Amino acid sequence: MTETVVGYARLSQQGQSLPEQRAAIRAYAGERGFELERIFDDGQQASGYSADREEYQAMLDRIETGDVDHVVVRDRSRLSRDSKERLRLLLDLDEMGVDVHVVEVGERVDLDDPYALTRESAQADADDAEKRKEAERGRVEAEQRAEKGLPNGRPPFGLQYGPEKKRLVPDHDGDAFETALEVLDLRDDGVSYRAIGAQVGVSKDTARRIVDRREEYLQHAGQV
Repeated sequence: MTETVVGYARLSQQGQSLPEQRAAIRAYAGERGFELERIFDDGQQASGYSADREEYQAMLDRIETGDVDHVVVRDRSRLSRDSKERLRLLLDLDEMGVDVHVVEVGERVDLDDPYALTRESAQADADDAEKRKEAERGRVEAEQRAEKGLPNGRPPFGLQYGPEKKRLVPDHDGDAFETALEVLDLRDDGVSYRAIGAQVGVSKDTARRIVDRREEYLQHAGQV
């Protein structure tokens, strides 16, 4: 009998790992003969400290229907950065008979192991602490940049800081900038934000933010 699996991906900041996450989930499922029904993807700038992520909640709603066998993520922190939320989720899924598989370790989380819960708790705490340190470093850097009158905060989707981080430029290292332009084209064609997100692989909120910054993207593309 073919087993049903759903995947989950998210990225808390600007980066190029979403396509890699989705590809890794598809490969993992295929190697094990799982029927990959859907990858729930909250896109970029989706904080792991919030449980109110749209696709994350949609995944939980889907699991509660009772016919999902496995959840696959690239790494544990994709599910949550909050240690209590992550442990609560793992325990809930275990109680429901749903296995969580972690691509980077190549296996499922085995809570039947007597020491597994202790290891999961320690890992969740370590991930939480590291992310909070990273956030503090970012806060200090933002304050320093603000004092110098430089662009601040996370670059918009598809953009990155140029030389010496003094201005924003298109990010051509991956496909994010081209994706942003595709979002604009689809919106011009009257496509809804939700449909755009599903088609290009970003959240509807990200699609909306891209459209809100239309002139900036077109200027970088040399279209205005």
